Amino acid sequence: MPDKDNGPASAGKPAFDCRRAWWFDNVPDLDNFGILLGAYWSDFDVEESATDRYGARVRFKYYF
Repeated sequence: MPDKDNGPASAGKPAFDCRRAWWFDNVPDLDNFGILLGAYWSDFDVEESATDRYGARVRFKYYF
């Protein structure tokens, strides 16, 4: 049965979501090179149990 405030009860959407990203230019003293660090944490509030999901990523970008 749908919940008016949060959408369908079985959608599994996070009750709380936190995301952060940091960009670093020319880290190893190379022109046109950058590193992007990202992290996230989500708190799912499901009737059966509370579930946390988290993760991180590193992206390397070189501009030609």
